[in-house]
Amino acid sequence: MNKIVDYLFSYFGGSENMGTTKSYFVREQLFNKLNIDNSIISDMYEGVSYIETNFLTIGQQKQKEQAIKNLLFSYCISGLDDIKDFKIIWDQYIKTGLFEKS
Repeated sequence: MNKIVDYLFSYFGGSENMGTTKSYFVREQLFNKLNIDNSIISDMYEGVSYIETNFLTIGQQKQKEQAIKNLLFSYCISGLDDIKDFKIIWDQYIKTGLFEKS
């Protein structure tokens, strides 16, 4: 998300001394120039930034995972509650196809 927002910020001619956040500037530019309202990019960027800023310690890992789950839930086609162990399923997904022959 950071790379996407950074790219769009640069693409639309943003500068660091504008007195506004990158995500707000990008959101405004997407609306003003492309008529894109309520950008998922900006919403997710702000959500991830909030989580990364407020859940810094290892002791907050469960709360951080729950906050990420809550953020992603609204973008999911199926519910996240069906997943028993997200980490195991994610590891299996990542490893899918890594060792397959071409």
